[in-house]
Amino acid sequence: MKKAYNKRDYKTALQEWKPLAEEGHAESQYNLGVMYRDGEGVPEDYRQAVFWFRKAAEQGHAKAQFNLGSAYLCGFGAPKDYRQAVFWFRKAADQGDAEAQFYLAAGYAEGEGVPKDYSQAVFWYRKAAEQGQVNAQFCLGFMYNAGRGVPEDYSQAVFWYRKAAEQGHAGAQLNLGFMYDLGKGVPEDYSQAVFWYRKAADQEDAKAQFYLGRMYRDGKGVPKDYSQAVFWYRKAAEQGHAGAQFSLGVSYAEGGEGVIKDGSQAVFWLCKAAEKGEDARAPTYLALMYRTGDVVTKDKGQEVFWLHEAAEQGSSLAQRWLGDMYADGEGVPKDYSQAVFWYRKSANQGHAEAQIRLGIFYYYGKGVPKDNVQSFAWFNLAAAQDDEDVKERAKEERNNTRQHMTSLQIAEAQKLSREIAARIEHNQSGSDSSSSADDSDPPLEPKPEWESNGSGFVIGRDGETTFIITNHHVVKDCAKVTVVHADKSYGASLRAEEAKIDLALLEAKIPYVLPASFSVSPRVRAGQKVMVAGHPLPNVLKEFNVAEGIVRAVPSDDAKQIQISADVEEGSSGGPLLDSAWNVIGVVVSSLCQRIYINKSKDAIDIPQNVGFAIEGIWVRGFLDIHGVDYQQLPSETKLEPEKLAERARQFTVAVHCWK
Repeated sequence: MKKAYNKRDYKTALQEWKPLAEEGHAESQYNLGVMYRDGEGVPEDYRQAVFWFRKAAEQGHAKAQFNLGSAYLCGFGAPKDYRQAVFWFRKAADQGDAEAQFYLAAGYAEGEGVPKDYSQAVFWYRKAAEQGQVNAQFCLGFMYNAGRGVPEDYSQAVFWYRKAAEQGHAGAQLNLGFMYDLGKGVPEDYSQAVFWYRKAADQEDAKAQFYLGRMYRDGKGVPKDYSQAVFWYRKAAEQGHAGAQFSLGVSYAEGGEGVIKDGSQAVFWLCKAAEKGEDARAPTYLALMYRTGDVVTKDKGQEVFWLHEAAEQGSSLAQRWLGDMYADGEGVPKDYSQAVFWYRKSANQGHAEAQIRLGIFYYYGKGVPKDNVQSFAWFNLAAAQDDEDVKERAKEERNNTRQHMTSLQIAEAQKLSREIAARIEHNQSGSDSSSSADDSDPPLEPKPEWESNGSGFVIGRDGETTFIITNHHVVKDCAKVTVVHADKSYGASLRAEEAKIDLALLEAKIPYVLPASFSVSPRVRAGQKVMVAGHPLPNVLKEFNVAEGIVRAVPSDDAKQIQISADVEEGSSGGPLLDSAWNVIGVVVSSLCQRIYINKSKDAIDIPQNVGFAIEGIWVRGFLDIHGVDYQQLPSETKLEPEKLAERARQFTVAVHCWK
């Protein structure tokens, strides 16, 4: 029956199968569904694929049931419906279909379409894993690793990780390497850890590349080799791994074996790591570089900026340091209340120096009302720390404060110390604020995580489908994409992409939004007023943002990017560049790393703070034309006030979240 199909003679296959399918032959119905799904011999048509899959599925055809479930899961040819997906996955799983068993297990693990139930997830993962389904083997290993649905059992985790790793599963290879690295479920064996890290690293797994670099750095399982460490750090860093970006940046900042000291490269990679918001060491290190002026020009403004970034990310060191700057008026206006604010943040994380400083400010009434009870309590906490120098200074301050207190006040202060200490211990047991991408476990759970963000804007609509433009790099390699509009999140799928010009087209089911319009003007002009709209720095700014500027430089005929003076931030990538009449004239491409002052080989390279780039509108329209998406063009005659322009832009601009 499949001879013609296997020979890629799709016309003959269609002629053979369609009459049989129309007569109710389940296998032919399934085969016809595959042809429509894959566009083989017929135009690609998901709705027709679903039509024929359903016909076969209702007759009990397991593969058709699985494919029908997949259509509901992804929203291809049918409305996205997790319950319907689970319904058909279960039908196929009950017939022994390993793929359906895996997806049914995933539904139970994530609570999608069914209530979350780890024991049921394990049951179905095991069914699929025993048939050799590689993803199920990996996930079953994780369930044993994490103790979900089964008692924690590292030896069983290793058993299933190995099964999947031997089939080439990069995630399993990474985790198996990690088990050998730490001696979990197997004897500690660095050479085996390196073996499996390398297997995953060779498949471009960024986490494995980072861990392999660390093994070369430390000489574990391989001879110590800084050049190899830097090589693998770079591999991982280029894929966006924050820990690798930090390690590579530090390598360039400090120089030595494996890399030549290079301030511009140090700032570039540390800045990349800082943008992630995952590891407070990166902005802290940047602040230190701008303070010392070792490989960059000293810059108090940059020092304060990066300290704020690190402090907001929870670095107790940065919080104490920022408190010092406000206390001394160094790089910022002197502000004792702000100093107290940051000292308290740091002190509540157990930072001894911050506790002493906070005690001093309470003693003298700086930034807070004078309060000897509070002062004594914080000195008392610092005196209990391990650092002998800190301990002695805290005791001295505590004894001085004691002289101005009654016995009742001292008892009250000691009680307050106990309460604060208990709170600090509770907070530290709930989260390890000192952990970093360099020393933390790799994320073992096979579950998408929101890893990066950008912006986008609505440019058209077809029925219930909304079309959104963003940058290709914003959605590259995403396991899932969501867009946020008017504080509501919607699933999005990739319709088209073009890496060379850094554009991507998304589809989403969003309630009606008046789309953006393009300017009818063929090209932009130097000096033209522009506005950038987007959702930058979600961990800092939190909401929609705009920035005004002008076109600094226009591209040549074959170039694609406009240079603009608007101060664009990380997270603005993919947002619209608008003229004064609210018409789109480009798509923003941004990097926080453009806001630096680099000192390389003692010659300062001044990169202005307000520099940004955008893909010119003519290329965006061409991209849409190629992919058959209609859009509106309007003359740029009516000029709007910036406030009205910003409000209009808010209506069609979305945040784009990439889950990996």
